[in-house]
Amino acid sequence: MNKGEEINERKPLLGEKTQKKRSWRTSKFLVIIVVFIAMMIELIMLTTLEPLLPDLLYRIHHNDTSMLVVDGSVNYTFLATTVEGGIIIGAKPGVEMIINFFVGPFVDRVGHKWPMVFGCFGNVAATLGFAFAGKFIYLLIARIVQAIGSSMSVISAFALLSHSFEEGPERDRMNSIAMLGLSVGMFIGFPFGSTVYYFLGRIVPFAIIASFMLIDGALRLLVKAPSHSSASESRTEKTEKKGLKHYLLVCLDPYLFLILLCNILINVGLGVIVGTEPAWLKETIRLKQWVVGMVLVGGSLLQITAQLIATYLMIYIHKSTILFFGMIIMGLGTGFYPFCHLLWHVILTEMLMRVGFGLTLCVISPLLANVADNRHQSAYGSVFGLYGASYNLGLAVGPITGGILLHVIGFSWLYWSTAICIAAASFLSLPLRNLIKFEKVRGKELFKSE
Repeated sequence: MNKGEEINERKPLLGEKTQKKRSWRTSKFLVIIVVFIAMMIELIMLTTLEPLLPDLLYRIHHNDTSMLVVDGSVNYTFLATTVEGGIIIGAKPGVEMIINFFVGPFVDRVGHKWPMVFGCFGNVAATLGFAFAGKFIYLLIARIVQAIGSSMSVISAFALLSHSFEEGPERDRMNSIAMLGLSVGMFIGFPFGSTVYYFLGRIVPFAIIASFMLIDGALRLLVKAPSHSSASESRTEKTEKKGLKHYLLVCLDPYLFLILLCNILINVGLGVIVGTEPAWLKETIRLKQWVVGMVLVGGSLLQITAQLIATYLMIYIHKSTILFFGMIIMGLGTGFYPFCHLLWHVILTEMLMRVGFGLTLCVISPLLANVADNRHQSAYGSVFGLYGASYNLGLAVGPITGGILLHVIGFSWLYWSTAICIAAASFLSLPLRNLIKFEKVRGKELFKSE
């Protein structure tokens, strides 16, 4: 056999290896892994920082930021830090809300890959900023950088997920798994941040998170969206051609408006709790920092369970019904907080609230994907950009207004009024049942008529 024949035999083998590498990079399994990890790390970062803010701000104001190991025996006045803490917590969603309006259409045009990578680098820079910032303004700047990174990461991740899973039932399951990443991140972040901070100091938890973010960034570089069907490609081309006009039509969609309004009010309630609960637990219930983290773990565990249950309920019950009952349960849980005087009271109340929040979290994303497919030619970037904006609007308003109103109307009325608003808003989800008729009757005819 001559050399030419040997080379010709090797070429198919090399082609097979290259094809296997490409198929691995475009596999749906890798897509869901990348999106799951992106969501998980996002929440680990959030849930690590937020319980620590009262202690960080207290030490900044008392010129004690150089201490590496935290002494939990000091008698703090943590409620005095709720306004500044609310500003820092609310700054991220506030900035992210504005950025999302630009990132969504940008992802529709350029794809998911580079926004996800740039978002990872932004999150790494912000995490290191939290580890070393010695002033309030530096913490605020780090939070703003985190907002930009999170906006690029989350929107592009959801766009990749919706683009990769086109079938309705499969997409619902994959969306639930992705949102489960948020709950797992919350489950890990609360005890991880509080415990490591308490025993090893301030720098260690943020350094560990930054290291995992770099690994996540490498996976984002590897992943590629699976190939499109011809129908999907034609819808994407139409979306890109319409540009700003199509984006305005997306913004004016009545079903999208109802979903986003529910999402805003849910996250306002969550923002109020996130911005005020850690300080209240330390000041009123007299819990140590690591115990605060463990209290929040119980709620996160029930939230994960609720999301797993909702994944199967969506097969038999319409998503709008799950959203309705989720908001009712979350409202009840929020209203019980003022009646808590013992640790186990707080744990049970936190669990009830998190069950309701988990149910809502699991169904909103699939509802949005259905609206994008059936009404807006699969404009996932634009739809999920608005979703991110509504999510962040709620989380911006909640902590800031919660921190201020806590000193005006008191803890009890703050939580009772929040609970009433969430429960009343649950009725906004009822018109979403009409989406069933739209999906079955008009979903396949929409693009033909245009």
